Amino acid sequence: MERVQRVQAAQGERQYEEAWRVINEMTGRKRTKEGQVEGHSPEERVVTWFNHFRRLLGTTAEGDEEEIPSFLQNLNIDDGPFTTSEFARAKTTLRGQKCWAGRHTPEVLKNCGLDNIILQFCNLALLSNKQPDMWSLSNIIPVPKAGDLSKPDNYRGISLTCIAARFTTG
Repeated sequence: MERVQRVQAAQGERQYEEAWRVINEMTGRKRTKEGQVEGHSPEERVVTWFNHFRRLLGTTAEGDEEEIPSFLQNLNIDDGPFTTSEFARAKTTLRGQKCWAGRHTPEVLKNCGLDNIILQFCNLALLSNKQPDMWSLSNIIPVPKAGDLSKPDNYRGISLTCIAARFTTG
């Protein structure tokens, strides 16, 4: 009973953490190996992560984009606006219970009843050749592999992207 009261007394994010602490105590589960990336302050650790993933992923090219010549002609591929049936087919590929960068699950887009608005938004991005900045951003989450967890090389990154952007990439 005292453990339940501890969880109820906690507020916000602390309540979530306290609930897991109680579950781990009750089941005898030990905490996983933890580490903290090198740095004397949170700001230094952010810089460490930034430099690590920039080194892995590279930087964006600067300068004008050059036109890529077409080498496959007359393939009968529709490159016009997305159709309602294409949008419906794209929605079926969304897997449930996954969160995206905005912390909403695909079920929101699948079941919100805003298909026409989302379709118009995607077509606007396609036809104007301009996408919202958010569609180009990824939140990189470091996932520990093994070894010394104070070293960024012992992590792999997974990226969370905007689900709406996936409709325009098929």
